[in-house]
Amino acid sequence: MKKSEHVLFAAEDEGEWSKQIVRAFPSTVFIDGYKWTTREPPTKLSISECGSNSVYIWNREIYPTLPVEKLVDETFRGPQAGMVIQFMRPTIQGSTLRSGDLGIGITLERPENEKMIEFAKTVLKQLHAMTSKRVVQVDPPAERCCVLEPIYWLAMMLANGAKRVLIGILCFTIVPTFI
Repeated sequence: MKKSEHVLFAAEDEGEWSKQIVRAFPSTVFIDGYKWTTREPPTKLSISECGSNSVYIWNREIYPTLPVEKLVDETFRGPQAGMVIQFMRPTIQGSTLRSGDLGIGITLERPENEKMIEFAKTVLKQLHAMTSKRVVQVDPPAERCCVLEPIYWLAMMLANGAKRVLIGILCFTIVPTFI
């Protein structure tokens, strides 16, 4: 199973999603980053407790221990796929919110991977339940609210000369190439 999903979450969404994952799989913890100062991964009880942009979702019931590699700089690293689910958190760069990414890469080389695939499917299902597939936009001049399919809405706004387009909580600025 290989899957990648773009993710836009606020901090409170990360906390809520973490609770849902742990509610379904109580042995799950969140590894804070891909490089560690000790052989033991720095685990947290929620994504929102992590300080790193990269978080790894680890179901300890499926894999009680993780293989660890010692690096030349005397730090340690565990798996980034297969035995864990990689979550690259959304970031703010300047005044722009950049989407994060949920990455799943599981092969059937190990007998436990059937359980890992089921775990990953549930995590994805929970993610999809928290994210909207429709766009809600308020048209400032008319002050009315519209709910439209994203691609149709974006095309309509651009055709009407929009220079800023609000999608979900993202704000894109459209810059004409002739400027």
